[in-house]
Amino acid sequence: MQYATLTSNLKSVHAQIKVRVDKLIFPYNVYLQFVPTITIKTKNMFTLEQIKQAYDKVKTEADFAVYIQELIDLGIKGYDTFITDGRVVYYGDTDHEASTDIKYEQLSVAAVTNKERFIEYLVMHESGQTDYYTFCQQAAQCGIAKCRIDIIEMTCTYLNTEVDAVVIEKMPV
Repeated sequence: MQYATLTSNLKSVHAQIKVRVDKLIFPYNVYLQFVPTITIKTKNMFTLEQIKQAYDKVKTEADFAVYIQELIDLGIKGYDTFITDGRVVYYGDTDHEASTDIKYEQLSVAAVTNKERFIEYLVMHESGQTDYYTFCQQAAQCGIAKCRIDIIEMTCTYLNTEVDAVVIEKMPV
């Protein structure tokens, strides 16, 4: 007995159908019997609540690696934080996205990027000299429109309004 396998990928659904070939009479007559074997696997459709639950477990720097692994397990590949309003959009393996609400009033992003000044602000922020909102204001003044976290590559990329990478940092894990 021989089997042929037909596979179909439809966005977030993977279906596999096995077809059993009962009789082959070469070269003209082929008789097929369909065996009702269907396996359906759905991709993770993460929610903001799941992300929040994973984030709430982070208490120390050592917990960060566990948090990243939980995001990967949820099917998240990365997320964009918009400097303009603090909104975060998480994206996954499929076209699935989950977006937070706007966090603060709209900031105006400078049309011209000032990379050197931005790096100064970034170093100040990473050393604890500024709070998050102040850093976002400074980033906007330097032409930074959003920050992209790539969980797979473990990078943090700051992008301008033209979506050009201004600074790329490797994330410590």
